[in-house]
Amino acid sequence: MPIVEPTIKLEHNDARGSIYSITLPDNKELMLLFSKAGVFRGGHSHDCDEIVVLLSGKMWYHKLVDGVEQITVLRAWDTSFNKAGEIHL
Repeated sequence: MPIVEPTIKLEHNDARGSIYSITLPDNKELMLLFSKAGVFRGGHSHDCDEIVVLLSGKMWYHKLVDGVEQITVLRAWDTSFNKAGEIHL
């Protein structure tokens, strides 16, 4: 079986920062998001489970879990697990 090299694609770029998708073998995807300090990104959800890892800095992470808003301060190397359909921003 041939080895599939990961590919990186710029998905979005604006005054808030950049979003890249990294396609991995076995139909896996990694999203890399760079946000400038003080920006806000709108709420959304996904049709699959997601793990968020903050690589550097600090952010206020909002999630709607069972109809209740949760706000957590994430710092470098903190993680958050989002179930499919869970709104987060």
